[in-house]
Amino acid sequence: MSSSAVGPAPTRTAAPPHAPWRGLPDLARPFVVVAAIVVWTLLVNLPTFARQDADDAFFLEVARLWTEGLPPYVAAYDVKGPAGFAFLAAAVALLGPTLSTLKIVAVVASSVAGAALYRIAATRDRVAAIACVALYPIFMVVCGDVVYQMINATLLVAFALAFGGPLGRRRAAAAGLAIGLACAIKQTCVIDALAVAYVLWARAGAKGDRLDVLAAFAAATPIVPAGFFLYYVWLGAADAFIADVVVAAWRRGADVALGAALSSWADCLFPASVVLIVAAAALTRPARPGGRLALRATAVWLGIEAAGLAAQRAGCGTYVTPLIAPALLIATQAVSARFEAEGSGRRAAALAVFGAVAVWAAMAGRGLAMLEKLPRVDDLSLRQIRTAVAATGPRRDDRLLVVNGAAFANIVTDLRPPTPIFHWAHILCDFPGAGLPALVADLGARPRYVVFDDPDRRPVCESAAYADAIRVALASDYSLAAQGRTELSSWELFERTP
Repeated sequence: MSSSAVGPAPTRTAAPPHAPWRGLPDLARPFVVVAAIVVWTLLVNLPTFARQDADDAFFLEVARLWTEGLPPYVAAYDVKGPAGFAFLAAAVALLGPTLSTLKIVAVVASSVAGAALYRIAATRDRVAAIACVALYPIFMVVCGDVVYQMINATLLVAFALAFGGPLGRRRAAAAGLAIGLACAIKQTCVIDALAVAYVLWARAGAKGDRLDVLAAFAAATPIVPAGFFLYYVWLGAADAFIADVVVAAWRRGADVALGAALSSWADCLFPASVVLIVAAAALTRPARPGGRLALRATAVWLGIEAAGLAAQRAGCGTYVTPLIAPALLIATQAVSARFEAEGSGRRAAALAVFGAVAVWAAMAGRGLAMLEKLPRVDDLSLRQIRTAVAATGPRRDDRLLVVNGAAFANIVTDLRPPTPIFHWAHILCDFPGAGLPALVADLGARPRYVVFDDPDRRPVCESAAYADAIRVALASDYSLAAQGRTELSSWELFERTP
């Protein structure tokens, strides 16, 4: 393949005397890098191990149901693709449906993403690559969730394949498979496919080479999504798959108010503001980092991500996470190049200062508030609920609906929800394809148990109509079977009257 429009991939040179791994055998270096990334990612994620994000229990319950032969869209309504649930189901089958399982998946995914990001950056500037990878998991914890950890992992593997190594059909096809897997986790990753295609096109050089590479990439990208679709065809559930993953997903983006999207962007771009500002500064002086990074391709990558964020009318803060990697790449390489001539000590100090300011901005803007907002999983409350349900003699075919709370009660009691729509936000908020009709359907199914989690604390999105539907159903069909209060929460267990 010929040299690229964004510059040929640089050849590796011997590590300089100040390299962090001076004296290490060549074969040992990749293992040391990966081990360091895993350990650092684990340390960064540890403060959140006992804290639940709004969707964590739902993800675990969907995965648990799949391990029992009840796949997403058949047993659980959601608008995301099935691949993320497939990864979680495999983890749940091995480790059980616990919050720790979900956090382990997040750490593994973030470590894979970090290793791929290091691969992209280290061929240009190893010191900047270390800074880049050190900052990446911090921003992901602040802005992302387990699904976006998995999305970014597959995306960065695709970009690592596109940016590095000898370019040919096999590498392009592998990048296509990775992007296809990302699209099977979340459909909007097709936007990222455009960025990967641009990198491949720019690196390929000659017209014939470009056509070969892009053809291999385009042929491989649909394979994973098509495989999942055929799985649902085989199950006889293609209609449910299309209704949730295509129709409802399209409505979800269209129904987000522009004001809500703008508020979300402002909230979640603030942690990355320092990175983005430095990235913008780097773009105005491309000569400095140009020899170290395929700057144009990375800038296009960042621009496509920003355009995708706007096109999705992202009403959720996690949507910003695909911007983190390209912004960090440009910013760390720019800082490193700016201070390279002043010696390794000053360059390392400049990267450290940049990292400290970026982390401060992330924590001040969102991180500390996030840690305060994310509740701890109340294990004592869940044990009480499990004991109270067990005292009533539940049967395997009984159903349990959690209102105003997470689905952990379904997990600890091993009782399924009454209908496929059971996420608290889907049944208490105006969510496309769900909302009040879904709540009425859940209550109309007359599950044997209803768990009312923290009755005194209600979600902002819940209107009076939702609260009235719950109140009327409980008053007419249920009696209070047990209740409890702990230091962290309270709960009420209602049992259906004969």
